Amino acid sequence: PHIVVVMLGEDDRQPLRPPGGGKRIPVGADEWRAEYGRRVDRVMKVIKKNSAAIYWVGLPNLRRPEANEDAQMMNDIIRERSYLNGIKYVDAYTGFADDGGGYSAYGPDLTGKIRLLREGDGINFTGAGNRKLAHFVERELNRDLTQAKSERSIPLAGGTAEQEKINQEKREAAAREATRVRADEAARQNRASGLKPGPAVAPAGGATGAGGEQKADNGKINLRTLGASGREEIVQLDIVRPAIPASVVALVTRRESPDKPSQMGETLIDQIAGGLTVMSSVTPSGTSSQGGSRQRISPTQTPFFRVLVKGERLTPKPGRADDLGWPRTEAKSATPAETAPLRASTPPKGQVKDGKDAAKDQPKGPAQKDQGRGPPPKG
Repeated sequence: PHIVVVMLGEDDRQPLRPPGGGKRIPVGADEWRAEYGRRVDRVMKVIKKNSAAIYWVGLPNLRRPEANEDAQMMNDIIRERSYLNGIKYVDAYTGFADDGGGYSAYGPDLTGKIRLLREGDGINFTGAGNRKLAHFVERELNRDLTQAKSERSIPLAGGTAEQEKINQEKREAAAREATRVRADEAARQNRASGLKPGPAVAPAGGATGAGGEQKADNGKINLRTLGASGREEIVQLDIVRPAIPASVVALVTRRESPDKPSQMGETLIDQIAGGLTVMSSVTPSGTSSQGGSRQRISPTQTPFFRVLVKGERLTPKPGRADDLGWPRTEAKSATPAETAPLRASTPPKGQVKDGKDAAKDQPKGPAQKDQGRGPPPKG
């Protein structure tokens, strides 16, 4: 079998006889724990000989307090031996305990309804309880199967020779794809410019091999310098120009054309599992200048670097939702211009005037005539 599920019963709570014979050992004694652990370990090793995946289910909680303590002791021994033997231990104790951690014959089933899960003896399960117990094992199985599938999807299976063959096929396929992409791009540009199709333009910087792969071109230079003794010495430096795969050449030169210079962006490189390199290019930001070329800026001044890396806050545009300035720009522009006050027009004849205008038009009396004059001169 590929999978083995084991669960020891409550009947193991009984005195054990030592291997050499003699008096029985009571349950819970140190000798009993050691002997029980040896027997569990022996069973685990026998099952592991078949290279099967083992899932060992622990004992649930029991109704009688003394039996429940023995069950927890046995679970501790099984859990320790499972860890030492590399076996998956499935805990069933907490799944059937109540809110306070004690025993309860009732509990939620797989649908969440409260149902009878334990038999009247306080040990065995009902049909709903058995389905819930099997659910704990099924959950662990599905989790391990999902993890195994995700690990198998990574191309790490096979020996060194097989992996070298697979990688070689991938490189050849990438080279063919790069050649096809360059040919299609050149043909499209020729059709747009009205030229006849010609040979593909080889990337500058060295000779290329089959499929556009650039070969290694190492060199040496000699530099004259003063040594520690003050004499002139010649130091030889090795200039390493490693080989560049065709996929990298196609990525860098995918926008090249014979009638205009290349618009190369920022190249991002990352190493992933399996020794593979992922490369991508980001178009440089900037404003177009004369001649159709772009004005490049430093990568540290780009908006995504300032916001996502440095955590700066960009200046919002006026009137946008994130413009929290006050007073708002719209309010300033909407303020009406100051105008001169209008002079009151003379009401027509026969129209009643208001209080202030009527008071102005009334004839002044003697007391009102004297207002505003200074005191009479003294004799």
